[in-house]
Amino acid sequence: MTEADSEAERAVEAPAEPAYGPFDVEHPPPLDFETWAEISAALLRRETPEQLDILADRELDVELWDRCDLFWLQQLSDQLGRGNSKLAERYGACCAAELKARQPDRPTAHEEAVSSAAELEGTAFMVALPDDTALPFPSPVAAEPPPLKLPATDGTEPAPADHESEAHPDVGETQVVTPLAPGDGDLPFKKRVD
Repeated sequence: MTEADSEAERAVEAPAEPAYGPFDVEHPPPLDFETWAEISAALLRRETPEQLDILADRELDVELWDRCDLFWLQQLSDQLGRGNSKLAERYGACCAAELKARQPDRPTAHEEAVSSAAELEGTAFMVALPDDTALPFPSPVAAEPPPLKLPATDGTEPAPADHESEAHPDVGETQVVTPLAPGDGDLPFKKRVD
């Protein structure tokens, strides 16, 4: 065997170092956008050992992943720079779906409230009062407000609550404010001098 033959044989036997990239639009990476987005979403919010396991499960070399990741992130950036958000929306939807799939099933707000109430049953927080029991504090909503009594300006009795009397400072006459029926004008009250 000649020396050249043995060198050629060693070259065949030795694994070649993978050469990744450079990738561009004309020479895209081996991962299409959807595959990249799925893997990228799977790597979100995970520790490095978990990320390496995910890449190993998919038989991806870390260097290849880094180059593909760089390429697709650049594509997202370029598209957003041109005002096109469709690619970013697809990526965002993929990430949201992944993160939602990781969450345990959570009860709705109503289910949580029912569950919390059941846990408090029989405790001081859930003592049931009969409907006719007076509360130890005043009700925040009064049934009807008390009538308004305005002070009289001429020493007589206060004006009735449905008509507000006031002395006009320029004329000295008493004016009565009468509520108007709907449609009588733009304002809900109209001042008339009697």
